[in-house]
Parts: sequence; C-alpha cells; structure tokens
Amino acid sequence: MAVGLILGAAGVGNAAGPLLGGVLTEYVSWRWVLYVNVPLSLAAGILTYLAVDKQPAWGGSKKVYYPGIAAVSISLVSLMYALNQSTSWGWGSYKTISLLVLFAVAMLLFIRIERRTDEALMPKDVMSNLPFMLAAAIMFTVIPAFFSLLLYMPQYYEKFFDYSPLRAGASLVLMLLTFAVLVPISGRIYNLSGPRLSIFIGMSLTLVGTLCVIVFGFGGGYYGFLPGLIISGAGFGFAIPSITTAAVGYVRESMASLAGGIVYMFQLVGGALGLAIVTTIFTAAVRNDVTGGLTGYGLRLSEKHQTEILAFMIRSGGKRELYDVFGQAAFNDVFNHIYNAYTSGLKFGLGFAAVVVAMGDLLTFFIGGKHTA
Repeated sequence: MAVGLILGAAGVGNAAGPLLGGVLTEYVSWRWVLYVNVPLSLAAGILTYLAVDKQPAWGGSKKVYYPGIAAVSISLVSLMYALNQSTSWGWGSYKTISLLVLFAVAMLLFIRIERRTDEALMPKDVMSNLPFMLAAAIMFTVIPAFFSLLLYMPQYYEKFFDYSPLRAGASLVLMLLTFAVLVPISGRIYNLSGPRLSIFIGMSLTLVGTLCVIVFGFGGGYYGFLPGLIISGAGFGFAIPSITTAAVGYVRESMASLAGGIVYMFQLVGGALGLAIVTTIFTAAVRNDVTGGLTGYGLRLSEKHQTEILAFMIRSGGKRELYDVFGQAAFNDVFNHIYNAYTSGLKFGLGFAAVVVAMGDLLTFFIGGKHTA
C-alpha cells in the first residue's frame, strides 16, 4: 500500500508536469522546464533531510564503487547515442560501429567488475534472485510505451492540430490522472491475489491501449486517441506499482531500499533505451518517406526542402516555419504527404513499443502467485 501511495502521488505529479511544462514553454521559455527542477529538487532534499529519520544500513559495503558506475554509464550512453545518430550516420558508418563496439566493451567490463568486487552496484545475491530479476525485466518492458506516448503525442497535436504547448500538454492529463487513480485499486488487487494477476492486468491494458492508439487514433483527432490513452493510463497504474512492490517483496527486508533503487534503475534505463529505439525506428521511416516516398508522388523536393521537412518532423514545434519555407501553394501540395509520412513512422515506432510490452506480458506468467522472500 505504501508503494501504491507513493506512486499515486507520482502519478499526480506526472499529470501536473505536462501542464506546467506547457505553461512555461508557451509563456516563458522551454528552458524553464529544466530550470524549475532546481528549486523543486532543493526543496525536496531539505524536506527529506528534516522529515525522514535515519535508517540503519542493510549491512553491505558503504563504499561507492566508481569504476562500475563509469563502465555502465559509458556503455549505455554509447548505445543510446549510436541509436540516435544511426539514421544520420548510417549503420555502416565507422562512428556508429565504434560506439556500438564501445558499448559492448564497456558492458563486458561492467559485468566483470561486478563479479569481482564486494562493492558491486548490484550485489550477487540480488543478481541471483530470479524472481526479483524477472520483475525488474518486466519493468524494463513496460516503460518504453509510457515514455513514447509522453514524448510523441503532444508533438503530434502541435504539428498537425495547431495545439499550443499548453493545450498539447493538457492532452495527456486524462491518461496520467487515470494512472494516478488506478494505483490504489491495483494495490488492493495485489493484496488480494498476489503480484501475478495485478501485473498481468497492467501489462495487458498497456498493450491494448497502445494498440488502440496505433489503430484508431490517427485520423480521428484528439477524441480518436482518447480511449487508447485512458486504457494505457490504466495499464501503467496497475503495472508500474505492482512490479515495484513485487520486486521489493522478493528480497530481504534489509535490502528493500537497494532493491527499489535497482528497479528504478531498470525503469529509467528501459525508458531511455526503449525511447531511443522508438525514435530511431520513427526517424528512419520518416527519412525514407521524405527521400523516397514523396518523390514517388511526383513531388520534386530540393535538398533544402527535404532538410526542412525532416527538421519539422523530428523536432518539436508547429508548421509555421515549414509554411514560410514552401509558400502557400507548395505547402498545400506537400503537407498531406508529410502527415502520412509522420503518422506511418510513428505507428512503426509505437508498434515496436507494443511488441516489447507484449513480451513483458508473457513474462508475467512466470511471476510467482505469492511472494517467496
């Protein structure tokens, strides 16, 4: 229940975030979306220091093993940067290949370091705890869909429905409020039936919601997306707190804080890596349509026009700059094809996220019905 209340509060914060971000972007500057975190983080740190009692250590090493941190950081950053740049550089580019090699070498080094030190980031008894690692792996699979919807849905509304940043942020509120409202309900089902059912409900709803966005959303405006977003929000509200509670319950009580941190690491890494792959798929599909597909429609685009179209699709913002580049007549001819290219690429990207969620849904059948720790 405690985890559910914490994540419920986080869900309310998630709902407020896009609204606050929209207000700051529209009326101040997008940079303030980052600046505002400084006073909020300072306030949270001070409140934590004053209000939270010091807890006894769980008994492991008190040292921070920096070589392991450096190795895993270099590895993951190299992989994500390679994915993000591969559509520009090409998979055969020496830069892409070099980053992928660096990723593999640094990851192998991290694994070797973890096995040989007593100050490992992920202790051996946690790594060998199969139920815990299974729960962490399921968390890894659900987050890419969450991050992808958070990133791409507001951009879609801004580009093709002329939404302001504030209105685009508000378009996600129902999804995120559903997330927050369903957290305590998922906790009750978890307490009654154990982790397997609660996690399965969450993963299944997330999968159905993502598929509804892909199949029924595009072309239907805001209300076409709404059912899929609400169903996805319900899925996140069941899955994320249930996975976290299950993972922490699979380890000794003295290691609960460490286990929670590791699960959160899987959440962040899964979100960042999954979103990088979704973005790579989306960008590759869009680039292929712009350079090949639009030409197939008999639209002859200069290199400058292709660059402007790609910039419009990939970055945030509306279509005014594109209108200024093409002029009214040419803009009207090309914009419908740009829309088709964008939605096609986004469907491919979200389709990958849905496949990953489906894999996590299958993994729930291996989750124990009750805790064994």
